[in-house]
Amino acid sequence: MVEMVCCVVVPCDSNLVSGPFGVEDFALTGKLPYHIDGRCHPKYARLNSPYTYAFIGSYLQVMLRKPSKITGFVTRGRHGMRQFVRTYKVQYSDDGTKWKEVKDSHGAVKIFTGNNNAWGYSSSTLDAPIVALFIRVIPVTWYVSRAFRFEIRGCPIPNAGNQTCWKANRATGIPTFDMFSTTRTNLGECGKECHNEKECHAFTFNHGSGLCQGHSHSNYLNVIMHPVDSAATTGSSSLLFVKRETCP
Repeated sequence: MVEMVCCVVVPCDSNLVSGPFGVEDFALTGKLPYHIDGRCHPKYARLNSPYTYAFIGSYLQVMLRKPSKITGFVTRGRHGMRQFVRTYKVQYSDDGTKWKEVKDSHGAVKIFTGNNNAWGYSSSTLDAPIVALFIRVIPVTWYVSRAFRFEIRGCPIPNAGNQTCWKANRATGIPTFDMFSTTRTNLGECGKECHNEKECHAFTFNHGSGLCQGHSHSNYLNVIMHPVDSAATTGSSSLLFVKRETCP
């Protein structure tokens, strides 16, 4: 799959989970509650995670940095424990709430070939590219456990459509008052809730409980915030996702 840009052939095969276009840890989520083994939480779904680490769950959800053209996927097992996914299917969405199945050239739901061992890589190329902001990987068959590490291949779409982009900040002193407080199953659905509220300019999401809270601009105006590179938090700090004026 290639794109034509000013008569130069540019491959659309960048890594969208890790690498220059990769997502932060908080953008990798799954169905709550997460696996009891802390080495199997969504943030360890990256291909380069340590050999005893991998994601285990009914689905892995990835919120990409921006809408992207997706051309394929790569999977790998949890080779330290000899666990791997044999087959899987993929859903995609532009808002994190309404999902479509990736289908094959005959219009049937596509079942992707995963791994036949726990240490090798398995690559799949789409019959036709899709455009999405969210991807869900759903294991269908597996060996021992539905453990896998995952990569999305493709390229971001510049200046893509009507969207909201968020900046994650480590925050202290977030007020308890909020615009809304509800329960959502993942980060994408919480972001969508705030996106749909005109006066909502930031939100917090608790991965353990699923608590989703939206905040107005005045609510977080005096909160002390510092940029972060991952979802790790310590002490009284938590992540506050603030609406950006423009998407990068």
